Amino acid sequence: MWRSASNQAIGEFMSRQLGSGGALLELLSAKNLDKSAIKSAVIQIAEVASRKHRRASVTEIAKGHGFRPAATQPAASWASKDEVDV
Repeated sequence: MWRSASNQAIGEFMSRQLGSGGALLELLSAKNLDKSAIKSAVIQIAEVASRKHRRASVTEIAKGHGFRPAATQPAASWASKDEVDV
């Protein structure tokens, strides 16, 4: 159910208190599972996880500072044609 709601690991959100007062871990540990409450909790956690700040990549930071991506070229062969390379 979680994988369909988010591509992030649930990790720290498993024990975080929800708006209903409990945590997903408590819902999943209950003697009788309340599927609608679990689904609601997963949706709430997915919304919070999507808003969580993630660190920018080096590429994103460079673009923010005006750097353009480097042009890629095939690797050059440094071996000489008829000479012996040492």
